[in-house]
Parts: sequence; structure tokens; C-alpha cells
Amino acid sequence: MDRNPQQTPSLETSFTPEGLKRAVRGGTLATLAGQVASQIVSLVQIAVLYRWLAPSDFGLLGMVLPLLLFLRLFTTLGLNVATVGHAEISSEQVSALFWLNVALGIVTTIAAAALAPALVWFYDVRGLLSAENARALLWITVVLGGTAVLSALAAQHQALMERRLQLARVNGLRLAGQIAGASAGIIAAVAGAGVWALVAAQYVELIVLAAIAWLAEPWRPHAPTTRAPVRELLHFGGHYTASSVLFFLGANVDKVLVGAVFGPVALGYYSQAFNLAMKPVLAVTTPVTGVMLPALGRAARDPQQYREIVLAFYRLVAILLLPTGLGLAIVGTEALVVLGGEEWLPAGEVLRVFALLIVVQGFVNIAGSVFASAGRADRLMMAAGVLLLVIVQGICAGWFFGSLFEVQFPAQAATWIAGGYFLAIAIALLPYLWFCFATVGVRLTDWFRVLRRPLMASISMALVVIALRRVVLSTFDLPTAVLLLLEIAVGVAVYALMARGEIVWLKSQLRRD
Repeated sequence: MDRNPQQTPSLETSFTPEGLKRAVRGGTLATLAGQVASQIVSLVQIAVLYRWLAPSDFGLLGMVLPLLLFLRLFTTLGLNVATVGHAEISSEQVSALFWLNVALGIVTTIAAAALAPALVWFYDVRGLLSAENARALLWITVVLGGTAVLSALAAQHQALMERRLQLARVNGLRLAGQIAGASAGIIAAVAGAGVWALVAAQYVELIVLAAIAWLAEPWRPHAPTTRAPVRELLHFGGHYTASSVLFFLGANVDKVLVGAVFGPVALGYYSQAFNLAMKPVLAVTTPVTGVMLPALGRAARDPQQYREIVLAFYRLVAILLLPTGLGLAIVGTEALVVLGGEEWLPAGEVLRVFALLIVVQGFVNIAGSVFASAGRADRLMMAAGVLLLVIVQGICAGWFFGSLFEVQFPAQAATWIAGGYFLAIAIALLPYLWFCFATVGVRLTDWFRVLRRPLMASISMALVVIALRRVVLSTFDLPTAVLLLLEIAVGVAVYALMARGEIVWLKSQLRRD
């Protein structure tokens, strides 16, 4: 179906070098604000659901999600990333990618239903599932498979808005979907829906997100055609998807192991500790990558500006995540008890280990945008493959040493596995970043330079909080919530003092002028 070109919304926005800087600053600020709001909504949702649902409910969902998220990788095929980062793209190409995403979403839905019995069999080999949980696991897998189609319907619309750096709009619609999903999940949990409250939350969020994305983005797909030139985009998407699969396996093999060996309760503790630790990582790296990829794509022809943008984003991540990770490693147990109650205390040590992962995971996450902006998804795939091998070895080492010391309690065994996971990422970080930076002409020594000040300030903060904690615990009998608030307040004050130069720089980068 032909369209009048004058009626077709433009897919491009031109930026001068100074205009690009302003757009990056404004987009980063808008996305950070959106992520702060998103994390507040998420924490409220978790605080309510932890009190109305059992750890086994989260464990059942944790058993299903690795399969569903794995299949969903083949729904997008990295084509939304290709839309954001490709130098030039036409409406016909985006239409072809949209219809391919929808078709793959339908295939993914069918595949999830077909694989549901095998998933139940896998997790019940050791007889860890009751008959009720086995039935629930089967139907949760079948029902959640349909979310792949909903995700595909909004993928290209969001990508087009990100391409134009309309990030305030993107974050607004995502936040609206999240609020709707959280509200639906809480209502269902209070009504006694159990694990199905978690399913309802996902469906409502994706339905609202898709509807608002279509209202906010004026682009509409053309009728399906095979004439659109998308081979280059598919080539990029294929490499990007392969790397995403490898990253996904690295991020989920530990959860599959815990669920298969220790059952849904242990997996509930383990997966929720991991998810809580990753919240600050996602709160920072999601806006960074959302701005970073289109910004680097626009700066690709100016090597100096390109390097400055890369280092500025790594500096931003260091300023925000280094103190967060070290701080949560100290106060993780109190934070989990305050958030979920005494029932979640066994997950406290796991959370403290995963908190250290915050310190390094953010640097790994945003490296993907560096590879993608350079059009080197093939190198990203190679790096992801090596990282996966290191992670698997770390997880196996954690499991081995946990068994060697005859750890019986599942939460303790999970702590060893979490420790192996963290050490693997920490050991692989420098070689991974060197390979990434070498791809685009950035020196690793420049990264050390931007890392030094926030790292020293974070270590100083951690030492002060540890000393305060010991004095308070040996002298006073404070409620857990009061102790947590005191630790956070002192930690923030010390870091703000020690890293005041970095904070001034960060504020200057987020100005809208």
C-alpha cells in the first residue's frame, strides 16, 4: 500500500554537535527521573507482594521466566536495537521489522505452550514439586507465552522514539504501563490469586504499554512486503541476538541450577535477592543505554566526541553504582527484612553477595551499546561467549565449594553459588572492557582515570558505615528500620562530601541548557 510521503512521519531528527550534547543531557535526565520513579513503583509493589505471596510463588515464576525470556530474545532478534542505532532507516524497513517481530511473537507463544510439559518434567525430576505446584507451573508457562506477542507489538514504536531521543516520552509510557501492572498485581494478590497475581501484573503492564506506544508514536506499519531492504539490519540483528542469548544464559544458568537442585522456595529467595540487587543497576544502565546508543550513533563520524561520550557515560555509571553496591553489601540484610519481613531473612546473605555485583555489572551492561554503536555486534557476540564460559566456571566453583563445606541449608548453598557468579564477573571485567574499548579506540587507562575518584569516595563511605554499624549494634538495641535509615543517611552524607567534585560534574552533565 503506497502512502503520501508528506503524510508519513519522519523517522529522522538532525542534531548539530552542540544540539546532540543538549539532547543527550536532556534525555539522560528524563530517563534517570523515569527510572527513579520506576524503582519507587517497583519497591512499593514488592513490599506489598512479599507480604501477600509466599516465596514459593516467586520461585514458580522464577522457574518459568528463564524459558520465556529466552524465547522472547527470538521475538525481537535485536531488530529494535538495529532501528535505534542504524545510521539511516526507512519506514518500509521498519514496517518489515515490525511484521517480522509480530510473526516471531506468535511462534514464541506456540513454542512456550509446547515446551511447558518438558519444563515441568525438568524441575520435578528430583520430586521437588507438589502436584499443585506442577500444575501451576504448566499453566503459568502456557499463559505467559502470550506476552511475547504483546511485547512485539510495541517494540518498533518504542525504538523509533528512542532513535529521535524522545526519551521523556518513552519513559513516561513505560512508567504508565508499570503502574498499571503493579496495581493489577497488588489487587489480584490481595484477592487471593497467589502466583497468578504475578501473571496478571505482566499482562496488564504489556497491554497498557502497547496501547500507549501506538498512541504516542504516529508511525504506522505498511502492509507486509518482502521488497524492503533489510538484509543488513537482519545481519546486525542476528549477531546481536546471538550475543543476547549468550548473555541471557550467563545471567540465568545459576537460577536454573538453584531451582532444579533446591526447589521453588530456595529459588524464590535466590531470584528475588538477584532481582533486588539488579534494580539499581537497571535504574542507571537503562537510561544510560537508552541515550548512549542513539548518541554514539550520531557521533560516530567525530572520533573525539565519540570517545568523550563513552567516557562520560562510564563516569556517570561509576558515580551512581559504586556507592550503591558497596552500601547495599553492608546493609542488605536489614534492607530485605524491612522490605519483606522476617520471612525473607534467609535471602539476606544472598543479597549482600549480589550487591557486590552492582559494582561491576553496570560497566558490563553499557559496553553492549559501545559495540552496537560501532556496528560490531560480531565482537559483542565473541565477548559474550567468553564471558559465559567464565560465569559457568564461577557458578560451578561456587557449587563445588558449597558442597565441600557440607552446606545443607538451601539459602547458604545459594550464597556460595552467588559468590561464584560475582567472582566470575569481577575477574572477567578488565579483559572484557579492554576488548570493548579497543574496538572503538578508547584507552582502558582513560576508564581508570574516570573511575578513580568515585571508587575512593565509595570505599571511604563503606568504611565509615561499617564502623558506625559496629558501634551502634554493640551499644544500642535499635529497630531494624531505624538502623537502616541511620546507615543510609550517614553513607549518603559521607559520599556526598568525599565525591563532591564528581557530583558537581554529574549535575553539570544533566543540565538542560
